[in-house]
Amino acid sequence: MKTDLARKREELENILVTASDMITAVKGTTLRYKDGTTKDPFIVRPHKNIQSFIVIVSKQNINFKVLEKHFKNIKANKRISKTKVYFLTDGIHPNRSIYKETESGVNILPDFDLLLSDNQKLVAQ
Repeated sequence: MKTDLARKREELENILVTASDMITAVKGTTLRYKDGTTKDPFIVRPHKNIQSFIVIVSKQNINFKVLEKHFKNIKANKRISKTKVYFLTDGIHPNRSIYKETESGVNILPDFDLLLSDNQKLVAQ
């Protein structure tokens, strides 16, 4: 999850490629972890429909034409699969609305509901 693309505005495609490569790498494997507090080991077996959600809170700090170019490249990139991008807001950047102490001007995008829906579908499997 990122607040906005800021300095990474030219890296969106690479972020998705990296996420997709990670999904491909863990699919069908057994992962071993240790609990961060107790240090007890536990095993995770990723679901066959594992996906990666790249969530970006604000569409601000990126030019529309640059974003359009990214999505054109992303659609054409065969390495990107099982990875989705969601932009949650547009309008005034949420950080600015905090300082103004108002939510006025922050527009919630349809991706917000889509993210919740996609997540619920995965959990229900």
